[in-house]
Amino acid sequence: MVAVLVKLKWAYFKAGFRKNPWAWVGIIFGAFYALGGLVGFSFVAVMLSGNPDAVFTFLVGAGAVISLLWWVVPLVVSGADATLDPDRLVAYPIRTKDLQLGQFIGAFIGLPGIITLLFMLAMVLSLLHAPLAILGFLAAFVLACVTTIAVSRFITVVSLRLRSNRRSLQLMNTLAFLLLIAAGPLLGFASTGLVALWERAPWIVDAVSFTPLASFWGIPAHLVKGQWGGASLCLMLSVIYATVAWWLWHRHLAKTMRNVSAYAGNVATKSVKTGDLGLLGKFPATPRGAIAARTVLTILKDPRASFMVVMIPAFYIIFAMMNSAIYVNGESGGTNFFLVVFLPAMAGYLFAYLVSYDNSAFSMHVLAPLRGIDDRIGRATGVLVVMFPIIVLGTLLMAFVSGGYASLPIMMGLSVMMLLNGIGLGAYMDMVITLPTPPPGTSPWKTQRNPDGFSKGIARACYMLVLLASSIPGLVFWGVQEFTSNSLWGWVGAVACLVIGCASIMLGLRAGAHRYDAKAADTLQRVTRAA
Repeated sequence: MVAVLVKLKWAYFKAGFRKNPWAWVGIIFGAFYALGGLVGFSFVAVMLSGNPDAVFTFLVGAGAVISLLWWVVPLVVSGADATLDPDRLVAYPIRTKDLQLGQFIGAFIGLPGIITLLFMLAMVLSLLHAPLAILGFLAAFVLACVTTIAVSRFITVVSLRLRSNRRSLQLMNTLAFLLLIAAGPLLGFASTGLVALWERAPWIVDAVSFTPLASFWGIPAHLVKGQWGGASLCLMLSVIYATVAWWLWHRHLAKTMRNVSAYAGNVATKSVKTGDLGLLGKFPATPRGAIAARTVLTILKDPRASFMVVMIPAFYIIFAMMNSAIYVNGESGGTNFFLVVFLPAMAGYLFAYLVSYDNSAFSMHVLAPLRGIDDRIGRATGVLVVMFPIIVLGTLLMAFVSGGYASLPIMMGLSVMMLLNGIGLGAYMDMVITLPTPPPGTSPWKTQRNPDGFSKGIARACYMLVLLASSIPGLVFWGVQEFTSNSLWGWVGAVACLVIGCASIMLGLRAGAHRYDAKAADTLQRVTRAA
């Protein structure tokens, strides 16, 4: 049975390249990228081979990084090895130990598994001057494979329960997204303390060599330095870690095979008081009020839309934390453009995705029947309820951090104008072009095909350029204020921005309503075709 499962994984891997030339392109580029990294990694290993302390740090540090990659990915990627997942094989008479061994061998079938094996094997090049340590490396290699894959699959099995809950899945995706956008700033902060960290590296690496992260690589690392006691302790700990990890994986895999339906994502019912309409009761009892309430719920609870609610404040906070590196005497043109123009524009542009997020549920609006002006104003109200406070508070935070209080009026006026401009453009655009979005209930990371073809993709890019170009009047007033050091220009510019923003949103809502009344049925066809 194990051989059958491995063949199944291999057949699935090969099937991904049939009639899919882009898969070949992706794996070729990935292979070249990995090959370049492997060559550099091997070169470093050879260069360090004559220095026992450097070899110790290299083996333990590189091994710990490999382990972390295999253990963290299952927390943020749904279905790390979906081909052999228990929920797909529960209908077949497969013993748990056979499935476990099949998953273990199958983990190395594919580009990530092959790359991992090559990098692990390349680590032996650092032991060219220590033949005895190579024997310890062989034991370390086997234990590393067992422990790394066992812990990774154990985390995957346990995370099935988390991924079956919508809120838990949304939280994990949000945390992953925050880590992604914070990676650059975090690396920038870390670089300032590299010298101090490097001085403590020997102590840190020595401690890590006894943990599950790298105890197996501690075996040859200690042998290189002639520390037989440390090598023996690492061997004993590695055997214990591997045994415990394999047992935990087996135990939870067996439990999952018996209760796979329990992780199907069933949502418990919630008791509510009679007459309690929730958020719907907070808005006027009109079509516009109902649509506004539904829009707010979509933005806050739909993982595809709620990323914007997390991303925009995160950018404001991250740039605020980096103020010492970004702002020089209160001036930072590129950053100001991003925070004052781009972010508010994207917040308003969220409107253009709402119909695509509705998907087939948009039929309720078409069949109601609902007037276009009610639909447009209702959605715009919902977007403003959520995004307006975020943009205002973010702009205030930016002004406070940069110390540019004299520019606060124009900054605030420009931010609000771009938010209104984005809503106005989106109110018309979503009736002309269907933006590709993941279907309801799927991962927000999923890339959806474009249902409108390449030409309308170019049109979307042109719309975005128009939106960003609408910031020019405000930027001109801001530039004049900075050049003349006269804050009056900032106040005049703020008023002008508000007038332009109000005119833009009114024009966009009316044009979008007219288009809705004429083409709502066609829009519904495009949206459902994109699903």
